[in-house]
Amino acid sequence: MLNWLLGRFMLRWVLANVVGWLACLYLTRVRVEAVLIIALLQALGAFGLGLAQRWALRRFIHIGWWWVFDTLLGVLCGVTLAYFVAPLLDGLWFKWQNLIIGALVGLVLGAAQWLVLGRYFRGGRLWISANLVGGALCGFLSLPLTPQGALLGGLALGLITGWALLRVGETAGSVSS
Repeated sequence: MLNWLLGRFMLRWVLANVVGWLACLYLTRVRVEAVLIIALLQALGAFGLGLAQRWALRRFIHIGWWWVFDTLLGVLCGVTLAYFVAPLLDGLWFKWQNLIIGALVGLVLGAAQWLVLGRYFRGGRLWISANLVGGALCGFLSLPLTPQGALLGGLALGLITGWALLRVGETAGSVSS
């Protein structure tokens, strides 16, 4: 029974990350000139990612709407940080740039999400590290944006963070209600 539940969680988590990141990546790649519209599209994509992840989590822990808010905040802060770091990476091969940018966004996203997960589990370093590595791989595989790359990036992110979430849950012993 436990293996079935864990397998079901991983399936839901990976699916949520693939769908959420596909939406997030495609919405942020729309070519518009207005900075406000770009920010709104990024916020909409991040909201979709948080909503999809909440859908995967809510059957296994009592996760509230703070998850969606913290995911939105984490993605927006990570993308803002990446915006300022990107010019420093100009001399690098574009795939390395995407790897570093993805790692930054993953790091900030993981830290923001830990504000919610920390109420249920211990192991913040593992969660944040998994988001950093998953974000780096997602950036490396997804950009320049192609459907196959975005699918592989979301899959990598979902598998890595799903594994980390299961490990963090094991070390907790039991999940708080």
